[in-house]
Amino acid sequence: FSSKLLVKSVYITGVSKFFTQLLDEDFKETLVEKITPTSLANLTFNEALYKLRNETNELLVGVKRDGEIIINPIEKDFRLDIKDRLLLIGK
Repeated sequence: FSSKLLVKSVYITGVSKFFTQLLDEDFKETLVEKITPTSLANLTFNEALYKLRNETNELLVGVKRDGEIIINPIEKDFRLDIKDRLLLIGK
Protein backbone atom coordinates (compact mmCIF):
# COMPACT_ATOMS: atom_id res chain seq x y z
CA PHE A 1 0.00 0.00 0.00
CA SER A 2 2.68 2.51 0.96
CA SER A 3 4.57 1.95 -2.30
CA LYS A 4 1.41 2.57 -4.33
CA LEU A 5 0.72 5.69 -2.29
CA LEU A 6 4.24 6.92 -2.97
CA VAL A 7 3.82 6.37 -6.72
CA LYS A 8 0.41 8.10 -6.73
CA SER A 9 1.81 11.06 -4.79
CA VAL A 10 4.24 11.66 -7.66
CA TYR A 11 1.39 11.87 -10.18
CA ILE A 12 -1.30 13.49 -8.06
CA THR A 13 -0.16 16.49 -6.04
CA GLY A 14 -1.43 16.38 -2.47
CA VAL A 15 -2.58 12.75 -2.44
CA SER A 16 -0.31 11.80 0.46
CA LYS A 17 -1.68 14.71 2.53
CA PHE A 18 -5.21 13.58 1.65
CA PHE A 19 -4.60 10.05 2.96
CA THR A 20 -2.75 11.31 6.03
CA GLN A 21 -5.71 13.51 6.95
CA LEU A 22 -8.20 10.77 6.12
CA LEU A 23 -6.51 8.34 8.49
CA ASP A 24 -5.91 10.91 11.25
CA GLU A 25 -8.67 10.50 13.84
CA ASP A 26 -8.01 14.03 15.14
CA PHE A 27 -8.88 15.53 11.75
CA LYS A 28 -12.53 16.62 11.46
CA GLU A 29 -13.32 14.23 8.58
CA THR A 30 -12.07 10.66 8.66
CA LEU A 31 -12.74 7.20 7.29
CA VAL A 32 -15.52 5.57 9.34
CA GLU A 33 -17.34 2.25 9.24
CA LYS A 34 -21.04 2.10 10.11
CA ILE A 35 -23.83 -0.43 10.01
CA THR A 36 -26.29 -0.11 7.14
CA PRO A 37 -29.40 1.64 8.44
CA THR A 38 -32.73 0.12 7.40
CA SER A 39 -33.48 3.30 5.43
CA LEU A 40 -30.61 2.43 3.05
CA ALA A 41 -31.13 -1.32 2.78
CA ASN A 42 -31.93 -2.41 -0.78
CA LEU A 43 -31.00 0.97 -2.27
CA THR A 44 -28.41 1.00 -5.03
CA PHE A 45 -24.96 2.23 -4.08
CA ASN A 46 -25.55 5.48 -5.99
CA GLU A 47 -28.96 6.05 -4.38
CA ALA A 48 -27.41 5.55 -0.94
CA LEU A 49 -24.45 7.78 -1.83
CA TYR A 50 -26.75 10.70 -2.73
CA LYS A 51 -29.07 10.12 0.24
CA LEU A 52 -26.19 10.08 2.73
CA ARG A 53 -24.49 13.10 1.16
CA ASN A 54 -27.71 15.14 1.32
CA GLU A 55 -28.92 13.99 4.74
CA THR A 56 -25.75 13.48 6.80
CA ASN A 57 -23.02 15.15 4.74
CA GLU A 58 -21.11 11.84 4.69
CA LEU A 59 -19.52 10.44 1.55
CA LEU A 60 -20.11 6.75 0.86
CA VAL A 61 -16.92 5.31 -0.64
CA GLY A 62 -17.36 1.58 -0.22
CA VAL A 63 -18.99 -1.40 1.43
CA LYS A 64 -17.66 -4.23 3.55
CA ARG A 65 -19.61 -7.39 2.63
CA ASP A 66 -18.82 -10.90 3.87
CA GLY A 67 -15.31 -9.80 4.86
CA GLU A 68 -14.60 -8.30 1.43
CA ILE A 69 -14.13 -4.56 0.92
CA ILE A 70 -15.77 -3.21 -2.22
CA ILE A 71 -14.71 0.33 -3.09
CA ASN A 72 -17.07 2.31 -5.31
CA PRO A 73 -18.94 -0.66 -6.85
CA ILE A 74 -19.19 -0.25 -10.62
CA GLU A 75 -22.30 -2.40 -11.13
CA LYS A 76 -25.26 -0.07 -11.55
CA ASP A 77 -27.56 -2.59 -9.86
CA PHE A 78 -25.30 -3.10 -6.80
CA ARG A 79 -27.68 -2.91 -3.83
CA LEU A 80 -26.91 -2.45 -0.17
CA ASP A 81 -27.75 -5.31 2.14
CA ILE A 82 -28.76 -4.78 5.76
CA LYS A 83 -25.73 -6.91 6.76
CA ASP A 84 -23.29 -4.64 4.88
CA ARG A 85 -20.95 -2.28 6.70
CA LEU A 86 -20.71 1.15 5.06
CA LEU A 87 -17.32 2.80 4.53
CA LEU A 88 -17.72 6.55 4.69
CA ILE A 89 -15.75 9.74 4.80
CA GLY A 90 -17.40 11.70 7.56
CA LYS A 91 -17.53 12.34 11.28
